[in-house]
Amino acid sequence: MKKLTSILLIAFALIAFNSCEKAEDVSPDDQTEDPGDDDNNNNNNGDVTEVDVLGLNQNFAKADGVSKEKLDNFWVEGYGEGDNEYTKLSFFGAHNTMIEITVKGSEPKNGNYSLKKWALGSGSSATEVVIRVAIAGTLLDFETSESDKFSITTDAEGFFVLKMAPIVGIKKNNWDDELTAPISLHIVANSSKVIASEDGVNMDRIAKYGFGTSANLQSNQPKASVNYSDDDGPINSISISFYDFDYTVASVGLATHTLSQRAYSVQETILGTVPKGIHFSSGWSGNITQDYTLEQEIEVELTAKYIILKYSDIKMVDKSDASNSFTISGDIMIAR
Repeated sequence: MKKLTSILLIAFALIAFNSCEKAEDVSPDDQTEDPGDDDNNNNNNGDVTEVDVLGLNQNFAKADGVSKEKLDNFWVEGYGEGDNEYTKLSFFGAHNTMIEITVKGSEPKNGNYSLKKWALGSGSSATEVVIRVAIAGTLLDFETSESDKFSITTDAEGFFVLKMAPIVGIKKNNWDDELTAPISLHIVANSSKVIASEDGVNMDRIAKYGFGTSANLQSNQPKASVNYSDDDGPINSISISFYDFDYTVASVGLATHTLSQRAYSVQETILGTVPKGIHFSSGWSGNITQDYTLEQEIEVELTAKYIILKYSDIKMVDKSDASNSFTISGDIMIAR
């Protein structure tokens, strides 16, 4: 992989899946609505004309005829203040795929936008977005004065729907491969739908979160993972692993599950023989886990577009120091 795109994606290791697993392609039907203005009149140019992404399913990036990549991890960053406040949304997928979208303001707003080429220290106006895409080994910028190539709408559940019609990018680095295939995007995300607390105190803001599915390379055992972390960093990162749950299906009805009361071994993860169960862990090393001596529960529902989790006061303990414990709660909805 080329130098800059590799550097940009190093952080993806925080929420990457086990190396012994292969990512699966989850493609829910496109059920996006186009409501125009929202209740706060968040529309930069009258009624929104939702761009045509030629049937691309949600949370995918596509280089026409070259690569189609599922996006399963999302970061949100805010910087600046007042008239110079911006929000940068980053989306990551397999094969070092990265999408970076910067909008003016504290969050995306419904509207049609022109595309402005990225430049160090240069911001965008309220009717422009800055987009960078790393896909198929090439880092691309985009620039057009037309406003029919990129749209932001809000779906019925309050998620931002970001779509970019097929457009040829501008190669950023001369050492990257040539890529003249039109690039299209269809992203559904909203970090405010990931609500979590620790010891009864809400996390400041969920800055990083993701949902993905995979299968063990040896046994084909399915696994799903939900990850999130607040602005304070990896100390408060939480990973929820669903071993032997097939969440690539179209939907799974609302159900209450008891968390596993048995820890799995490294050998079981390698061979793909982890007993069916749900496991919580925290921190870089995963040394903090749910208290396996307790019977604890989580509600799970899978719809065509979302995974929905609810849990309350899950006790977490440090394997090396049982006195180091805390509780976590969550009300989480992630577009899949």
